[in-house]
Amino acid sequence: MLTIGVDLGKNGGFCLFDDGQPLKVYKMSLSQKENYRLFKRWKEAYEEVVCVVEKVYGSYHAFAFGRNVEKILTICELLDIPFYEVEPKKWQNYFNFQKRHENGVLLSKPERKALYKEKAMEIISGVTLYTADAVLIGVYY
Repeated sequence: MLTIGVDLGKNGGFCLFDDGQPLKVYKMSLSQKENYRLFKRWKEAYEEVVCVVEKVYGSYHAFAFGRNVEKILTICELLDIPFYEVEPKKWQNYFNFQKRHENGVLLSKPERKALYKEKAMEIISGVTLYTADAVLIGVYY
């Protein structure tokens, strides 16, 4: 089974897993057609494919993410690929990421992203900030 971990951020990415083993990371294309071509190629190469994305909640960021969710969901529906959402806290807690500095101050977003990238690099090579969340979401699933 091919699992596609997806980071739906503005600068998101994909990570492919074959029966749980990481294969390759991809930066998400800004082109809907190019993303469709990738998913179609993956669907043709594997008998069973699932797509896993981060669940997004209401806010400005959710609206921006929601556009990418809709794009990926549409591709999945067109290609008959099951689509699953994972809550951010669930996959982040799975890896026991630190949330605060020793003095109690919350980590900044860049600091959190650096932790995610560091962990993802332990799993597969070629990870960037664009693809780190996708790797971790796929591993969690």
